[in-house]
Amino acid sequence: MFESHEKLKIDRFISLEYLCLSHNKLFNLHGVGECVNLIELNVSFNNIDDIYPLKNCLKLEKLWLSNNRISNIKVLSELKRLKLVSLYKNKLRSLDDIIVVFRQLPRIDELDLDGNPATRKYLYKYDVLYSIELSKLDGETVSEIDYELAKSFKKERLSKSSEFIDRFSFKFYHNIGNLDDPKLQRPSTAPGKIKSFFENNGGESNYSNRFKDKIGKLTKEANKLLNDIPEGGEKYCELEQEFEVIF
Repeated sequence: MFESHEKLKIDRFISLEYLCLSHNKLFNLHGVGECVNLIELNVSFNNIDDIYPLKNCLKLEKLWLSNNRISNIKVLSELKRLKLVSLYKNKLRSLDDIIVVFRQLPRIDELDLDGNPATRKYLYKYDVLYSIELSKLDGETVSEIDYELAKSFKKERLSKSSEFIDRFSFKFYHNIGNLDDPKLQRPSTAPGKIKSFFENNGGESNYSNRFKDKIGKLTKEANKLLNDIPEGGEKYCELEQEFEVIF
């Protein structure tokens, strides 16, 4: 087990491509940053709070940083080959800052952000998916329906439209009978890949049923969250306000 506040003595192994230092007591990545040929690096379950030394690891494709004390990930925007990054259970507080970083990574495909203060926002993943195209988020496969929801939520949050409240209110979805209503139609500007998705999965009526099921599931989750929190408390009020915006 490594336990060090100082530079790790591994910089001599500059040809390393795969390195696992998880479950140690590391406080920094000095030395690791000199292994410029790294393709995969796992430093999960340590006490790391600074990942700036990784700035020279430009060949990194997979990076596991979970269960540390990281609060700043700006340096990751320089690692253009990254495809997978796990930041589960760290100290990241700004979802906007997270999105800014990963939007600059053209190959990013899998992210794990759960367990950070920034992810306490209900349905935060739709804010992420609106800006970043992924195949997996927090260990779950991202579906076309998730992307449709992300677009809908973001659009209506920006416009603060009363129509959105009508469309996604709890009462509406408890009594919904028809998703062929023009208000619920997919926008004409939806990308082509969504069209092919409809064609390959039984048409828009089938997709609408799946969309309705997804909304129903989210509604149940929202109700369960509120039921598990004492009514009138600060957290209850915060969630209630968030649901009003979403639903």
